[in-house]
Amino acid sequence: MGWRTVVWIVAATGLVLGGGCRLESDGTPVAAARKFLQATQRGNCARAFAVFSTQRREAIQAEFSRKPRKGYREVSEFYCLPAPHNPYTTMDPSTAGGTGSTSEPHTALVRVEGKDMVGSTILWNLVMVDEGGKWRVHDANPAPP
Repeated sequence: MGWRTVVWIVAATGLVLGGGCRLESDGTPVAAARKFLQATQRGNCARAFAVFSTQRREAIQAEFSRKPRKGYREVSEFYCLPAPHNPYTTMDPSTAGGTGSTSEPHTALVRVEGKDMVGSTILWNLVMVDEGGKWRVHDANPAPP
């Protein structure tokens, strides 16, 4: 085997193992939405909570302190564990895509399939906010038909 063959093998291996073939960077609204939804699916509540926008984390903390819920040890679990008030655990991270703009600066919408309160599949809009170059989940609303 010649040195050029070795160089090509090393380069190809580095691209595959190092993630060089990724279609999107972690700095996109879709990538942040998927990261958040994957964390909720896996029950990694601390990681999911960290992907919420600062304003949303503060609102969740205020809501949690006003009326603590049985079964939640920490505020990070409030919108991570399956519950009727939590649509995020029903959303499929692999369907996240189709970003759109909003009237607010530094925001984007990411569409994702999930369930409504009765278990029907619907499209959700995740409202994403750019905070210092990092996209964060701010809210979720059913997408208009």
